[in-house]
Amino acid sequence: MATTRLLLVLCVAFGLLGSTHRADAAQWPNAREGFMLGFNLGAGGAKAEFEAIGIDFDTGREGGGAGNFRFGYAASPNVVLGLEATGWGRTYDVLVGPLKVGEIELSFGVVGPSVAWYPGDGGGFFLRGTLGVGVVNVKATNQLVTFEADDSGFGGGLAVGYEFRLTRKFALTPQLDIAGANLGDVEVEGVQVPFKVSLVNLTLGFNWFF
Repeated sequence: MATTRLLLVLCVAFGLLGSTHRADAAQWPNAREGFMLGFNLGAGGAKAEFEAIGIDFDTGREGGGAGNFRFGYAASPNVVLGLEATGWGRTYDVLVGPLKVGEIELSFGVVGPSVAWYPGDGGGFFLRGTLGVGVVNVKATNQLVTFEADDSGFGGGLAVGYEFRLTRKFALTPQLDIAGANLGDVEVEGVQVPFKVSLVNLTLGFNWFF
């Protein structure tokens, strides 16, 4: 429910931003030059498939906290090159009927170089792709044992959003992210655990150009 409320708040905020932006667009055009720095906060849903402590685990698509960080350089008004990190985290209860028999803490992220493209006249709409490394941390516990592992593998992501310029150097950016990774066999206490994970995030970004 908390994730649903956050998503609704973000959607309302995006609508209000759109109304404000239409009034101020002529005053603050989407000029991009030099370096940029940005981060996003919001919520998302991730799906993980793996086996741990004797349990075949498929989370389904469930909500959690999400974030994004990036640093880049505007090669032109239409293209921004950068380095980006997108992440998500959640703690799951493992249930047998109504009984909690364990807990799994999962965090996932994709880190790598990115390219953002602003089509047409370099307005606010953008598409951004990232190709790099997917990193996962999983900690699984039950009444008897605790397993914890970190691993990495091939990962990538896509983002779509709109840049609402509020001042000459600052913009708010609602954004939808899709990312995933195939980590192959993650080693958990000497045991090889096949692991795949994907996420879909809806976040609000804060971008500075300087």
